[in-house]
Amino acid sequence: MNIKFLLYSIVLAIIAFAIFKYQRWWLNGIKNNNPDTYYKPSIKLDVFKSWFFIICFIIASLVYFFKSIE
Repeated sequence: MNIKFLLYSIVLAIIAFAIFKYQRWWLNGIKNNNPDTYYKPSIKLDVFKSWFFIICFIIASLVYFFKSIE
């Protein structure tokens, strides 16, 4: 078992979780302060970018996890 790749996997999973929590906190702040701004194209693009980064970090975490098992 490769400890370095396992550590990378754990760190990437923590980063993905942190981005997810930050995104939820950010969206709740937008919805509570001014619900009309939630439907602007720039907000929708930011939501898409956040989910893209979350999914990329999860995939990278899984790749490093399976590399650590080999």
